[in-house]
Amino acid sequence: MTNRSQSSERRHSFRIEDRAQVEYRVVTDEGQAKAFDCFSPRSEFTLQSRLRQIDHDLDGLFIRLSDQDNSLNQVLRQLSRKIDLVAQAITDSTGQQISDEPITLSTEGLSFQCSEAFAGNSLLALRFRLSASGLGITTFARVIYQHPPVSGSRRTGCIFIDPGTQQQELIGQHLLSRDAENKRRKQ
Repeated sequence: MTNRSQSSERRHSFRIEDRAQVEYRVVTDEGQAKAFDCFSPRSEFTLQSRLRQIDHDLDGLFIRLSDQDNSLNQVLRQLSRKIDLVAQAITDSTGQQISDEPITLSTEGLSFQCSEAFAGNSLLALRFRLSASGLGITTFARVIYQHPPVSGSRRTGCIFIDPGTQQQELIGQHLLSRDAENKRRKQ
């Protein structure tokens, strides 16, 4: 395998095509506030985000529990799935839907479509909820590129600015999960 194809393969394995609800605000200084403070609260976003964080926290406990009492582990996992279904029904019924759009996601950043033109190196407060998992991320991001508009929409690439360890781990888990799902579909 040539260096070019290895590099291309490596890049592909760390990025996925996905769908998300994306919101952003242009900000002048990331030190002004937390990224969370730049958006009005949305209960469906908060609910799904908190549930994903709790799931992340419980993963290690579930693994240890499966070694000790597999039946109890299975019951708790089923209860967790039940809670996820209730939460999904709640978020679907809020009526405050932001349309899903195609994105490209990595642990370092995100690209998405938007109609707004940004000055080079613009700072954004970015909030997105991944459609497949319900995972919500709120962080600052820096615009690193913007393609010319096509049908009124520009492909905009951003790098995350200090999203925090937990959010990076959650994004990483989502990437691995979606990559495994894509590989299963191809078989």
